[in-house]
Amino acid sequence: VVALDATVADTLAANGSESLASSFGEGGGAPDLRIGIGDTVVVTIFEAAAGGLFSGEAGSLGAAKSVNLPPQPVARNGMITVPYVGPVKAAGLTPAQVQTSIEAALREKAIEPQVIVTIADSASTFVTVTGDVGSPGRVPLNLNGDRLLDIVASSGGSSAAAYDTFVRLTRGSTSRTVSLSRIVEDPGQNVFLQPDDQIFVFKDPQVYTAFGATSQNATYPFETDKLTLAEAVGRAGGLLDNRADARGVFVFRYEKPAVYASIANGDKAPVPQSGGVPVVYQLDLKQPTGYFAAQRFLMRDNDVIFVSNAPSTDLQKFFGIINGGVGVASSTTGLATRVN
Repeated sequence: VVALDATVADTLAANGSESLASSFGEGGGAPDLRIGIGDTVVVTIFEAAAGGLFSGEAGSLGAAKSVNLPPQPVARNGMITVPYVGPVKAAGLTPAQVQTSIEAALREKAIEPQVIVTIADSASTFVTVTGDVGSPGRVPLNLNGDRLLDIVASSGGSSAAAYDTFVRLTRGSTSRTVSLSRIVEDPGQNVFLQPDDQIFVFKDPQVYTAFGATSQNATYPFETDKLTLAEAVGRAGGLLDNRADARGVFVFRYEKPAVYASIANGDKAPVPQSGGVPVVYQLDLKQPTGYFAAQRFLMRDNDVIFVSNAPSTDLQKFFGIINGGVGVASSTTGLATRVN
């Protein structure tokens, strides 16, 4: 059981949710798009004068000083072929790097060669978008760079509310999930995409359950990106004046071991279960600071709020049982007297 105060609430807010920015790079420019296997490239070679390897004969009228090699796909070994040079590595390099490599190989063979390498058709600079979008599929990346929201929008977006829509970005072996509304609100989460990124958009309405000494025991939807404990209790009708113990407002949830370590003050963590470390947060609304903590404590999906009964309520129940027994005994005595 962890006493809930403003410090704990702020620590959880800073460590509780996943971040695209911290995992895939915050800010910065668009990544350089590199030539990949299967891309079709065109190599154009220029010479300073006629009579070279790739230009017309010297002295001929209108002699060309350049040549466009036929478009060719990058082979599975990552190579392209250039006459008088042979195989040239292209996969994983930028067009400018391939240009420099070809120019260096032709320097002793051609007349002051200059090379331009262009990507005629890209088969490798794609991202894959699936899930709850209008047009799932593979989407090509632009040379000026595409951010996450750009690609989601170009795929038709999601029909669900932003606070119920989540985006999972997978790059290599790393995968992170954040809500669409958070990406919209926080520019740092709208990261640049890289080739072969996988984007999965899905609807997942967030809910919590309130029971105990509240006006209405039920499961409630968040219907917002950020829901505080104070708002959650208010939606449940608040605490019952004649039953609730204001010192006993509890929130049950599972936390990641690293998150629990940040709030445990050195206490040994319970044995983690499949969902994480089971933690119970206790809020004391008898203290004025408890209301500020409730306003800063952010609810999470499937949280459980329990409001305990006041000790006087249990005492009243006990007296009710005793009084009920006395009443039965009195009735029995009266009946026996009449029978006699």
